[in-house]
Amino acid sequence: MNIWMSWQELNSVVASKKDIYLYGRSVDWVHKCLNNLRVNPKCIIDREKTYHGKKYFDLEVYPIEKIKIHDEIFIIITAGDYEGIVDLLESRGLKPGYNFVCSPDFQDYKKLLSFHSKNFNILISCSDYNDQTRARASREGGGLYELNTKTFQLKKKLSGSFRQFDNYNSNLLAVDYVSRELLFINKDYKIEKKIQLNKPNYCGLAIDNQNHRAYIANAGDDTVLLISELDKKKPKLSEIQFIKKPKGKNREAHVNDLYFFDDKIFFSYFSRSGNYKLGVFDGGVSHYDQNDGNISTEMISKLWKPHSPKIFNGKLWVLDSMRGKLISGFGSEYYNIGGFVRGLDFYNDTIVIGQSQDMYLSDRVAQGDSVSIDSGVHLFDTDSKALRFVPINKIMNIHDLKVLNIV
Repeated sequence: MNIWMSWQELNSVVASKKDIYLYGRSVDWVHKCLNNLRVNPKCIIDREKTYHGKKYFDLEVYPIEKIKIHDEIFIIITAGDYEGIVDLLESRGLKPGYNFVCSPDFQDYKKLLSFHSKNFNILISCSDYNDQTRARASREGGGLYELNTKTFQLKKKLSGSFRQFDNYNSNLLAVDYVSRELLFINKDYKIEKKIQLNKPNYCGLAIDNQNHRAYIANAGDDTVLLISELDKKKPKLSEIQFIKKPKGKNREAHVNDLYFFDDKIFFSYFSRSGNYKLGVFDGGVSHYDQNDGNISTEMISKLWKPHSPKIFNGKLWVLDSMRGKLISGFGSEYYNIGGFVRGLDFYNDTIVIGQSQDMYLSDRVAQGDSVSIDSGVHLFDTDSKALRFVPINKIMNIHDLKVLNIV
């Protein structure tokens, strides 16, 4: 049976019990328990000898050896090291949920312990330059990195200037922004194959594994490069226009990140009207249907430099990057983080979000925002609503990320 109950459930159970005890003379938990418990315990059990024979909140403190164990005894654990106490009580023949439970006040404590013990390896792409004389350069430079969320250890696996990446069969595919190449990378981070691209500014990438196709977004001219027959020696290259090119000088939608799902390529962009360079941020998410070539109307609109569209649990998600917000469904705000967010993945009850060093501080402050400026990864626990930040001080820009495995 479950050792976790609400206070309402616990008070209902103890109403029919005669011999009720607390286990643990804790300065943090005993008084909280007594404030919520509707019956009076007989005494407190504790292993610390210096407490024995003394009173705490008018309750005598005894070792467990002094307590008569029988089938109808009921113990509420009020000590933080509850896992060891659970083992001890079970070794004495007591049944969890029937003879003992943890104080309901431990629920938050339990969630936090569980959250901090999560041990992820996350693959991160970074576009920083290695040349320290250039803007957007960092100490470690661009590349693919693995980050462990328990040790905070960051390991560089491959150098390059990478934006989005995606899986293709046993390989990882990534576009090197500087060398203008689509790279086929094996599990040991060795480059097995390269496809030369025909122009600069390629960034977003999505793979249709079943049909051996790669879609690569060009943020400079709003075209999308379709590379078909990826499994052949000489793949075919063609070009698609996902969004109508805005007319006029210096006008562009800035199509950036892509995501393939159910024969559709979801794509984010800075400006539907093409006026983001003029300060008009009417960004959003739409999708292209690869079967009939149709392009949807805006599924989510009014975004400020969005990135990282994803489908998870039947919902469309995207990062409203400049506002530091995670958006779900058809535009509802799910969580406000506050930094420049880019790179999104999901694993069970955890949402993983990348944050880059914010280079748009004045724009954000002008909106009345407070701004988180450090690079790193946010772990958001959807159960407890707790948010943990794993800082990364060696790189500036995180573009994409993916949970690799749980250690």
